[in-house]
Amino acid sequence: MTDRSNYLGASDVGAIFGVHPFKTKYALWMDKAGRMPRDDRDTDAAERGRFLEPAVATWAAHREGWTLRQWPQDQRVMHPTIPRFGCTPDYERTDKPGWVEIKVPISFAARKWMDDEPPLYWQLQLQSQLGIKGYAWGALAVLVGDRAPLIYPYKFRPAAFAKIEAGVAEFWASIDVGTPPPPDWTADAATVARIYAASVKGKTLDLTGDNRLPILADEYLAAAAEAKAAEARKDAARAEILAKIGDADLATCGAYRIGATAVSPSLGTLVTPEMVGSHIGGRAGYRTMRITRKEPK
Repeated sequence: MTDRSNYLGASDVGAIFGVHPFKTKYALWMDKAGRMPRDDRDTDAAERGRFLEPAVATWAAHREGWTLRQWPQDQRVMHPTIPRFGCTPDYERTDKPGWVEIKVPISFAARKWMDDEPPLYWQLQLQSQLGIKGYAWGALAVLVGDRAPLIYPYKFRPAAFAKIEAGVAEFWASIDVGTPPPPDWTADAATVARIYAASVKGKTLDLTGDNRLPILADEYLAAAAEAKAAEARKDAARAEILAKIGDADLATCGAYRIGATAVSPSLGTLVTPEMVGSHIGGRAGYRTMRITRKEPK
């Protein structure tokens, strides 16, 4: 896996403009500034893409009449004038200059846009790739469920790319002077937790003069109490629902659909000869519960 700590890729651009669903500008900044522990573990989504993208590309090329060449993922195409900004596209058309980016989203996430425009952060990624290379045409080829690949062709948009260039230049300038963007305490909660994951044993800090901290502490305690009470109400409602549906896997009631499939118990793992006959990691059987409500049109 190539090091991306001092490199901004086309797929990062959506975070700079606040439209990336999985990465905020603050998280991107902390990552590129080296202020957050790196997590380069492979994800299911990355693995899904790695295995499915070649098949989707072949399928899309067959249907569209394209000739595609897989771009070497260890070869970055760098911006001619902006340092530390580049891209590693998925496929290059050899019959006509252009990039083809392959996407294999989870089906339920794609339902929101599949009959309209794909997510803006994908479009920004493609526009970045086109501008960096100087290509006038590109496409997103998206596999959703059991459909043939959905093809979204795009022309290069110079005005959009000019804004991307300005945003990328401003981002690296803020890194160089050490000025991070303000965090969104809700969206960036997990990022902040990673940054401050370690503590110094025995270190005590007196924040008596901090007027904001008592307010935050009260908010935390109140939210924790509300969460505990809400969990208790949820458990009580779940118990009453189970009593009503009994051993049925599925129940319907007007606009409500209730699934409550049983998950079999597990004995766990049988361990070492010295512990023959015992198991660790066992789990009792339980019932799942998923409730959906059909909203009126």
